[in-house]
Amino acid sequence: MEQKGRVFDIQRFCVTDGPGVRTTIFFKGCPLRCKWCHNPESYLYKKQLSYVKIKCIGCGMCEKVCPNQVHSFVKGQHLLDYSRCTQCGECIKVCCTYALSILGTDYTVSELAEKVLIDRRYYGEEGGVTFSGGEPMMQPEFLINLAKYFKELGIHLCMETSGYAETAWFEKILPYIDIFLFDFKASGTARHKELTGKGQELIMQNLEFLSAHGAHIILRCPFVKDINDTEEHLQTIADISKKYDAVYGVEIMAYHNMGISKAEQIGSTMDVVQMTTDEEQKKKWIDSLHQKGCTEAIIG
Repeated sequence: MEQKGRVFDIQRFCVTDGPGVRTTIFFKGCPLRCKWCHNPESYLYKKQLSYVKIKCIGCGMCEKVCPNQVHSFVKGQHLLDYSRCTQCGECIKVCCTYALSILGTDYTVSELAEKVLIDRRYYGEEGGVTFSGGEPMMQPEFLINLAKYFKELGIHLCMETSGYAETAWFEKILPYIDIFLFDFKASGTARHKELTGKGQELIMQNLEFLSAHGAHIILRCPFVKDINDTEEHLQTIADISKKYDAVYGVEIMAYHNMGISKAEQIGSTMDVVQMTTDEEQKKKWIDSLHQKGCTEAIIG
């Protein structure tokens, strides 16, 4: 049986995930638990039930068909016990307002390529496909086979990665990726572990490896006010941009709070809850990086 990979979204006509117009494939599964994550539905590899409260009309059909008592209605309020869900999909079939869905779809390489490449005519000379997540390297064998398939068709490929995967897998994927969108979330392994759940040693090892082996890298730096926007972190980003010739771009990914509602839809919560970053704050970060010698830094 042909190997399958699991994705939770395919976004078309993206212009912020690499050069040109792109189709971005979001892989399910991530080894990190960033406190500000805007894709909390990517954490787990397993499929998950999602409920959008505003779409629900309270018809009660989901409660009637669910074999596991996930759904209940108390005083007109729709309550869900996500821990009971086996992702059987029976409630999805009867939800006439699409308030319910299952996050996670399995594809073979050819199935996913067929779904994605209907956009090929829009890529032009610069655009292409971007692998994102979650962490694409959580499904390395499928990812490499998919990348090979696309490259044989001449598709430009970007991959957004946390850098947290075995270096051997980066070595294997390297020939197929035109640009690595490499996340740099915090400076120092202790602080990185505090904010993401994992240390930084392996990430820095992979950044070093890719830089030494001909990769093209854009450093992507998520910034959250008063969380990781320290002068030390800003200086480290500037130093990295000057140290590695492979790093030819730095993008500041300013915090937005879309992850909060996404977490609620899967029965979870986020640790960091702030207002979306305003333009004044973004300018302060960029100005600081420019002053530190990172003149290529832009808002991603």
